[in-house]
Amino acid sequence: MKYIWSLLLSFILFGWSVVLWSTIPSGFIVEVNPNVFDVNEAVDVTIKAIDGDGNVITDYDWFVFIELLTDESNLTYEDFVLPWDGWAWLVFFEEADLWEITLSKSLIIRKSGSYTLRVYDLDDESVDGQRSIVVWQSQDNDILPISLIAPTPWSIETVSSITVLADAVDLGNSPYQILVNGVIVDTWTTSAQWSINTVITDMTEGENSLQIKVIDLNDIVLWESESITFSYQPNTDEFFNGIQILPSTQAKQWDKLVFNVSTSDAVSSAELILWSEDWIPMDMDSIGTYLAQVLMEDPWNVDVSIRLNAGWNMKLYQDVATLEIEENIAIGLVKFYTQAVDKSSLMMMWQVLGQSPKFLVNYGVNQNNLDQEIIVDTNEIEIANINPAEVYYFQITPLDNDENIIGTPSDVKEIDPSSLQAQVTCLVDGIVLRTEEIDNSYYFVWDAVENAEKYFIYRSDNVTSIISEMQKVAETTQTRFEYPFNADALNEEFAYYAVVAVCANGKEILIDEVKEVQVWPYDTLLIAIVASVLFYSVWSLYRRSI
Repeated sequence: MKYIWSLLLSFILFGWSVVLWSTIPSGFIVEVNPNVFDVNEAVDVTIKAIDGDGNVITDYDWFVFIELLTDESNLTYEDFVLPWDGWAWLVFFEEADLWEITLSKSLIIRKSGSYTLRVYDLDDESVDGQRSIVVWQSQDNDILPISLIAPTPWSIETVSSITVLADAVDLGNSPYQILVNGVIVDTWTTSAQWSINTVITDMTEGENSLQIKVIDLNDIVLWESESITFSYQPNTDEFFNGIQILPSTQAKQWDKLVFNVSTSDAVSSAELILWSEDWIPMDMDSIGTYLAQVLMEDPWNVDVSIRLNAGWNMKLYQDVATLEIEENIAIGLVKFYTQAVDKSSLMMMWQVLGQSPKFLVNYGVNQNNLDQEIIVDTNEIEIANINPAEVYYFQITPLDNDENIIGTPSDVKEIDPSSLQAQVTCLVDGIVLRTEEIDNSYYFVWDAVENAEKYFIYRSDNVTSIISEMQKVAETTQTRFEYPFNADALNEEFAYYAVVAVCANGKEILIDEVKEVQVWPYDTLLIAIVASVLFYSVWSLYRRSI
């Protein structure tokens, strides 16, 4: 124990001696060579301590801390390697370094993007220095492409401001330029999700060219889009100024498109027509701006028309745009519930828009890194080993039989397991569907199914074991159902019945199996009912005539 205290005291005295005899710098110069480099490339880092005049200090003996700054929310410690000198990311200056430390091949970043390497004094974080760097994924081509989504080539734009949408995959938070007719009209940085979404107004009437370029800190072009041509034709109509369809007039079945109609201030309401004579009312976002969001349910080309109302005037604008809707498979409503009281597992059910033989389910606790996956051939799955204290994220993607993606993935769904109410499904194991005669009537009888809210009765006159081929004939909350039977019928007639339990969670489960029973023929039963009614009517008329 005495030895430990002596060692600790020596370390403290050493530290204070270093601080007392060391000049405190005003900042640091940080150099990264090169400052634009490839993913997984090891580069050099040089650090110099400087005074207020920018001169290198020659008697700075202390620790500096190194950190990497970025807007990437999903960056983990496994995604980079920082310079270090034996003490984590601490580097110690000493006389042998000549007060200029170069750490060779010491910085590696495994994700593309824009970053800042920061160095600061261990005792005073305000004494620091920074260097901006760009990391990118090299490709076969020297200049990497940007996917321009809107405007589309040869489109006709009628409003004075148009939305520019683009994807710049693998290079988030990076500076870009938008050029119209060869002139830079907008500069900003891509989002963390590698996308560009901005509005430009610098068009000339007639044809215009548009191109996007992603650049590094030295204005060297890293990526660029194709140069497209679009036409700007300002609308001079007294009511209608133009329409924008986002994200594009080219979409997939089950996509949602936003229709933005620009009008004069005199317009009081706007309606949209796509497939039929049914008009879709548009919401007024502001005076002169009307919006509508529409789900594209059918895969065909659609002509868009607009009807505007201004006081007593109503004006129809036909074929103001054309939609090209590609056939697609998508995921609709997704439902979560749990059957576990401790909420250690989740049940998922989802609606399929179209037909898909398989599905890929990705999930995890990081919205930007769904690191768990399961492939299933049904639209329902149980996820085990859930931590109810964590928030989970899920995404479902349609697959073909070879497990290739064939449709549009669902939105990422967020679910907090602790907020779910346990919905235990029906328990039908061991429940037997049987027939009984009660007071000269014939019944199907079964024991109550745990967690069932009601029961559906299905019937078929033909041999089948498939519920979808049967007709639903009744719904009951009791545990028996009377079926028609006549022991004295001349001809034997049979029917096939099934009983389905409807669970509290909405799931439907077949009880036992489809049962064949002898019944009173439907035609005989109908004749008997009609004859009885006719006899009663004749008898009533006879009594009244007496």
